[in-house]
Amino acid sequence: MDLSGRKVLITGAASGIGRATAKLFAGHGAELVLLDRAWGGSGSATPPSVAGAMHLDCDLTQEASVEQAVAQGIEALGQLDGVVNCAGISLRKSVEDTTFDEWNVVIDTNLRGPFLVCRAASAVLKRSAPSTIVNVSSGAAFRPSFNFGAYCASKGGLLMFTRALALDFAPFGVRVNAVCPGVIDTPMIERAIARSPDPEAAHARFTSNAMSRMGSPEEIANVIMFLTSVESSFVTGAAYSADGGATYH
Repeated sequence: MDLSGRKVLITGAASGIGRATAKLFAGHGAELVLLDRAWGGSGSATPPSVAGAMHLDCDLTQEASVEQAVAQGIEALGQLDGVVNCAGISLRKSVEDTTFDEWNVVIDTNLRGPFLVCRAASAVLKRSAPSTIVNVSSGAAFRPSFNFGAYCASKGGLLMFTRALALDFAPFGVRVNAVCPGVIDTPMIERAIARSPDPEAAHARFTSNAMSRMGSPEEIANVIMFLTSVESSFVTGAAYSADGGATYH
């Protein structure tokens, strides 16, 4: 799968699946603009960059920040052939214990953020067609998890947004698909295990799938690259599960 000459914007690119995707795309010839609020820091707190990419600080929960970053990225690249929405956060709390602000920040990051990015990039993606959007949803879009109400709602919403956008954008030559990972060995999962009252039980729960292990960010990046490449030219509105067999649907 060759991405030479493809100009792609990736959110959440400072760590986890987003960073793995950025490194993979860069290695296959893509020109990249990478968005993450982590690049707003300085010194040792700033994540390492990806060679050859443009790195922009962006808060996906803020409309003005998204519009400015996307416009700046498009200006630098000259056009835009693809978008990958990787940024996301999690919250393990019962609905009763979830505050209004906590609910909003999960929905704003995981659902509103991709909407703002897609909207800001839509006109350029249509002009650059054939082009692609890949949204990173979750296995939680299909199967709820205990005490993950806000997260499940956000990822389920992102999956249906993907399908609706695929229908709207198909006449313009823009394909829109979702990747639905299971539990992936990322810093977010490491923190969840460390905060658990029983880390061993948490690890066992996170590896409860047909393959008895977590996935790697690189494995999800490979699926994202397929959906961004011309090899998936007849695929749109799809939800690709990459979860080690945790769900069958």
